[in-house]
Amino acid sequence: TVTILDDAPIALRTTTAVTLSVTAVGGISQAAGVIDVTGVTTLNAGVGVVALGDTGNDFGTVDVNDAPVSITLGDTDGIVLTALNTATLSVDAGGLVTASGAIVATDAATVSGDGGVTLDAPGTNFDVFSSVSGTGPVVLIDPDAVRLGEIEAGSLTITASGVINQTGDAITVTGATRLSTNGSGEVDLDEPTGNDFGGFEAVATGHAVRVADDDGIALGVIDADTLTVTAGGSVTDTAAMTVPNAVRITATTTAAAPSITLDAVDGDATDGHAFGAAVTLSATGAGAAGGDVTLDETGDILLGGVTAGAFTARVAEGAIGGAYLELLPDTR
Repeated sequence: TVTILDDAPIALRTTTAVTLSVTAVGGISQAAGVIDVTGVTTLNAGVGVVALGDTGNDFGTVDVNDAPVSITLGDTDGIVLTALNTATLSVDAGGLVTASGAIVATDAATVSGDGGVTLDAPGTNFDVFSSVSGTGPVVLIDPDAVRLGEIEAGSLTITASGVINQTGDAITVTGATRLSTNGSGEVDLDEPTGNDFGGFEAVATGHAVRVADDDGIALGVIDADTLTVTAGGSVTDTAAMTVPNAVRITATTTAAAPSITLDAVDGDATDGHAFGAAVTLSATGAGAAGGDVTLDETGDILLGGVTAGAFTARVAEGAIGGAYLELLPDTR
């Protein structure tokens, strides 16, 4: 066990211990070498800065007390955080990042782990959250709104009680994205360039959902007041969607015409979508070519407009009507 007390800021050099406790007035930083602590590292820096960002460090559990203005931690593999409160947080780990208590960053948090990031303890709260975690899963809860910065993950799961939107940095998720606002806000991830989702689900009951994707996107469960999807490739579905008001889905490419297939997976209208107002669909490619558009609904279909090479609409029970249908040449 190593215990260090200092009435001024301190810069640590190479340290190896089972447990480490450092108390320093004004801040704790790292001068040279790495810090290797197999057990608990306890840091008390008051309102100063904690800057232990060398990715050669190896911590077990890190407990940061007080409310430092910023916290920077690096770790060669996984790291466990206890409850902490700061303005800005930066964690860069070579393994899984988890937390045993609430993580609060009132300004910006960038938490990246090659093995993924799971910050789901009650009370966790971020303003802006970013994570570059490769193919690892990112799981996050927030008691109010959260803005997403750059995200790179294998899967993304966010449960918030407010708006989920983005700063303008790209969000790239190779697998499933699952978002919930608990009926307390909209989902707005519609930056015109950069986003790339594999599968996308959003539960924002009573609020708008807007999403943009540089290429194709697979829509899962959607529960929203309105839905707007802008894609640079084909749009498909993996589950039934419920949207009582306007739906607008646009798929546009500069190559072969994309398709929009909203058949609730199995092509059976009895398992179709529940869209309550006008549905506007457009699938266009190079040279004004139109792609195939398919729509299944459980009830009436009201078309706000369809632009396609071919259009198929099916209802389990009800009528099909609306504004216009523009059929373009299918040059695929």
